[in-house]
Amino acid sequence: MLLFYFYEYYKRNSNRSVTYGLIVLGFLAFLFLIYGDVSQISQSSSRNLFVGVPAFLFLNSMLLLEGALNSESRFMKLALKLGDASYAMYLFHPFIIFSLQRVIFARLKLSPSFVIQFLALLISLGIVCLVSILIYDFVDRPLMKLFKKKKKVQLINDIPNKVL
Repeated sequence: MLLFYFYEYYKRNSNRSVTYGLIVLGFLAFLFLIYGDVSQISQSSSRNLFVGVPAFLFLNSMLLLEGALNSESRFMKLALKLGDASYAMYLFHPFIIFSLQRVIFARLKLSPSFVIQFLALLISLGIVCLVSILIYDFVDRPLMKLFKKKKKVQLINDIPNKVL
């Protein structure tokens, strides 16, 4: 809610240099979120502070960039595709990450250094995104089309009963 009110206020009272500063701050907050995940800071008792505030700043920067990005660019098309696949990502990411941790990363027996954990995080993120898009394209979207088609047939078959 705070982000909505801040964004609505900011749209009316915007300043270009403040906008750029908030965008940079948002991307720095995103890097802090990644660092916090790898270094386990995000598991502390102050989770709201270490995760909530940077997430707020990052989402704010994405909102500020919304009007500046070309909607036909590859980046935006990928972002929209990830948005479409977000429910599949929400449902399947624990299984994908668990599989990667247990099957691949554990068998490689790499040292638990920050760089290795960061690379594992980036690889996991990429694979989760890719698998989620595949699930959306080949399972979710075809099923939704099928259900919508059946629902239309059901509605057409119900019309005579409702008229009588």
